[in-house]
Amino acid sequence: MSQNIPMTPAEEKAALRVMDIAMSFTLPGCLRTASQLHLADHLAKEPLSVNTLAERTKSQPALLHKVFRMLTANGIFTAYDDDLYGLNTEAEFLKADHPYSQRHTILMLTDETLWKPVGRVTDAIQGTPPFEDCFGESFYEYHEKHQGDDYNFPSGMSALSEVENYFVVNTYEFPENSRVVDIAGGLGGLLLRILRANPTLHGILLDRPHVLSDNRLSGQGMDDRWTAVSGNLFEALPESDIYILKNIMQDWQDERALVILNNCRESMRKDSKLLIIEPVIYPVKKLDSRHAMDILCLTAFPNGGERTIPEFEALLAKAGLKINRLIPTGCYVSILEVVKA
Repeated sequence: MSQNIPMTPAEEKAALRVMDIAMSFTLPGCLRTASQLHLADHLAKEPLSVNTLAERTKSQPALLHKVFRMLTANGIFTAYDDDLYGLNTEAEFLKADHPYSQRHTILMLTDETLWKPVGRVTDAIQGTPPFEDCFGESFYEYHEKHQGDDYNFPSGMSALSEVENYFVVNTYEFPENSRVVDIAGGLGGLLLRILRANPTLHGILLDRPHVLSDNRLSGQGMDDRWTAVSGNLFEALPESDIYILKNIMQDWQDERALVILNNCRESMRKDSKLLIIEPVIYPVKKLDSRHAMDILCLTAFPNGGERTIPEFEALLAKAGLKINRLIPTGCYVSILEVVKA
């Protein structure tokens, strides 16, 4: 038996913090359960008892109670007593019909396609790509073939982006009457928000055909202000005033990222701007999710992950580009406004 070696108060606090962090993965597991069982939707009208919720979700009351205890202890849902639960501000974002619903974000981030690779960070930094080793193909190849009924990767990214896009559009001033192309823009959530906030702009949504078919811009009363273009990051791009790469560069190692940047530069006019929007690594006063996103990308994509300002500067210089401005947005993503060097 080890000796009871005394610890200082600071050491006691540090030991408990390390233990708390090591067990914190259980919280996203409970968030996943809440999302799968639509617990927030069941509580949308009024607080309910655990027994009622268990009956509606075909769960065991005593075990569902454990999930609620975990969530309420971390500020998600409200416990009115030991048996009655309701929504709070955080839980509202788990509702499927919330305009900024994070339900699909949670289902994406807690899906085995992200959880399994994150458990193998050591493999990633020692040269074995975790995702490809787990699933036998690249991240995008896998998700193009596997589309779930309740959730898929594009819907998860779209939900995640809704909150990010709110901060981005409220931060960046787009020039009037300009043309904006969102490269690999997914379902078009960012472009839709940009066009709504800037009525003189015209947009181009560029992505693969199977993604464009589910776009969110059609039928929004702006069909004369946007165009869908089938393509990908590594092909010639349409001419535009503003080019957007949102959460793209983090997926690619420098060699492939340079191809993307060269494509952008070839299409850019002298006065065009490229907006790189993602969690750029630089010192910030308040801890946020940029480092978590860095590890998610590291384990999902070979040599992927977020870049520092010096790393971006070096990469952009190789493509004949330079950073004009670094623009914080108020959340973990930043905007790098890039121009021709």
